[in-house]
Amino acid sequence: MSTLWEASFDTPLRVVGLGKGLEDLRDLGITIGQVISKIKEENRYPILFLLTSKGHVLLPSGMSEKVIVTQDKKEIPLAKLAVGERAAIVNFRGGRQLRESLTILGLVIGEEIQLKTLLPVMRYLCLVDDKRHIALLSGLATKIWGRPASGRESCQLPLSPMGEPFQVEKLLGSKRAHMNLGTIGIRPQTLLRLKGIEPLPPLCMGEECAIIIETALGLRLCLDKNQAENIWVE
Repeated sequence: MSTLWEASFDTPLRVVGLGKGLEDLRDLGITIGQVISKIKEENRYPILFLLTSKGHVLLPSGMSEKVIVTQDKKEIPLAKLAVGERAAIVNFRGGRQLRESLTILGLVIGEEIQLKTLLPVMRYLCLVDDKRHIALLSGLATKIWGRPASGRESCQLPLSPMGEPFQVEKLLGSKRAHMNLGTIGIRPQTLLRLKGIEPLPPLCMGEECAIIIETALGLRLCLDKNQAENIWVE
């Protein structure tokens, strides 16, 4: 157990204690047992929208940095391509889990891809097992692979039809991504429905803002150091 101030960034944290004077946070839903994440505002990386021989793919910039392509006889990370440019994949900088995820997406060595555009980070509003609502940021949403009920080919959740049942087949990305999704109840065989998409609003960080937290429902709050030191998590 530690205080929120001491806790690591971008890791699911369960609230186990709230100090005195934090009644306003309780009113906002920050209660004992709530799962939150401590995030960095600068982590709003764009999403790469790619065209491959198998169709469209959404790739978080963190993963795109590990895909090496060749252009003008030079090897560069996929993330360095300009919009509209084409290049062939020649290597990966990552382990087995990354390679398996990229293969599922159709990104294999020798494949030519085109960077169609860069998308801002969005919030995907979903219904889980027809019971509860959650909000997923782009980075996690793109790591959910499954099949729409209409019989269309398997795809990433953000590319599925709005409102249509979507059964999760596999979680992509790192073990940390799997853990983050599992914490909010998303695993293979989970049924999701994409209910809406909205841009992530700009977050104004005033002089008193020390850290930013986000809940599984997409609530984002700025906290000062005193508040963060009076929230205990594990």
